Amino acid sequence: MTAADYRVAAAPAGTPAPWIPGPARPRTGEGATHVWRADLALIGQARPPTLSAQERERAERVLSPGRGEVWARSRWVLRQLLGRYLGCDPTEVELEADSAGRLTVTGSREISFSLAHSGSLAVYAFSPRPPVGIDIEAGAALKEATVARRLLDPAELGRVSGLAPPERRREVLRAWVRREALLKCSSAGASDPWLFERDAWPGVACALAVTCGPCPAVSWWDLS
Repeated sequence: MTAADYRVAAAPAGTPAPWIPGPARPRTGEGATHVWRADLALIGQARPPTLSAQERERAERVLSPGRGEVWARSRWVLRQLLGRYLGCDPTEVELEADSAGRLTVTGSREISFSLAHSGSLAVYAFSPRPPVGIDIEAGAALKEATVARRLLDPAELGRVSGLAPPERRREVLRAWVRREALLKCSSAGASDPWLFERDAWPGVACALAVTCGPCPAVSWWDLS
């Protein structure tokens, strides 16, 4: 996907607004898209009890115990947040996957959502206007040179190659999360989406793709 296939939301001048604790009862009815961040390492050590039997089974199938725990915690946080939006107990949230593997709330058209995590760091996007896509990348296992060659055109690759290593890595991370967020959004049927970018944590790239239409407002929240 090239820059001609999406619109970039202008970043506000100066330092971006800080991530702030999100509300206990968020609402998307005003048309805003909400992005939440969560450090899954700070979630309680015990496996969350609100996962379904299928989710617990999937977490146990993950080869690495550490990765299975992170996956379980990411899904537990999703349920907690959906419970806030839908005004119900997280254990009552029923999730299903469509033919492309995208999660939806069974029987509900109230909200569209997307999630991603890199290591223990996770982000979640919720919007009243489907589809929405989000991605995050801390870059610990990212093969920088390979990603750069795959995602950057020759001119951009030349520019990035001339940067100092920290700046070069940041640009590659940004290219990666842009691509992943846009793919999630476009594969669900969006055309001409808006793209938002900002760091989720220092040095951790995050991109949000939102369906076409007027540039939506976005709130950036910490899970609390």
